[in-house]
Amino acid sequence: MPCIHDDDAILQRLRQIVIEAVQAAGSSNSQSLQQRYEPNQLLTGEQAAELLNCSERSLQTWRKQKGKGPRPTMIGTLARYRYSDVVNFIDESGQ
Repeated sequence: MPCIHDDDAILQRLRQIVIEAVQAAGSSNSQSLQQRYEPNQLLTGEQAAELLNCSERSLQTWRKQKGKGPRPTMIGTLARYRYSDVVNFIDESGQ
């Protein structure tokens, strides 16, 4: 019969390993995003939606509602989003 104390120690260590793995994955994702885009780089709706974890349709809807969503930069009829504006929107909205 296994010792309960040993099982608790094993479970506690497994929890710690999972927590460390999740933290490492989170930091590598944010680092990869920072390396992928320059602050003044213009992003497509698809790229901005990916960063915001929303649909491109949401971005289109926000564009029509003054003050909603990240500020688009219009190039003719094309909407582009400056990376720094998307990051600022995330910071301000607490997403």
